[in-house]
Amino acid sequence: MCDTKRYELSLDGRLFRAQRELLLKIADLARRKRPYEPAPGDDHLLEGLLGLTDAIADQAHDRYGIECLLHDDIREMKAAGRKVTHIARVTALSRPTVYRVLRQCGS
Repeated sequence: MCDTKRYELSLDGRLFRAQRELLLKIADLARRKRPYEPAPGDDHLLEGLLGLTDAIADQAHDRYGIECLLHDDIREMKAAGRKVTHIARVTALSRPTVYRVLRQCGS
C-alpha cells in the first residue's frame, strides 16, 4: 500500500551526511558497549538532528493529525507545575510545539 503523506524538509546534504556519520559512530560504540566521547562540533550536529525530528513531528501533527509526540508526558509535566521551557528541554521539542500541545489538550 502506498502512503500519500509527504513531508517537506530543507536539508543541507553535507551537514546531513555528517550528522548520519555521527549517529553511526554512536550506534557502533553502543553496540560494543564503549563510551561515547564527544568531539568538537558534535553538539551542533546533534542539535540539528533534534531540530529535524521536531520538524518532522510538527509536520506530522499539523498536516496529518498524527499524534506522535509525548502528549501525555507534556500534560503531566505541566499539571505538576513545570514551565514550558523545562518541558521543551526535557522532551527535545520546540516551545511552540509544547504550547500547541497544551492548547489542544485544554491545559
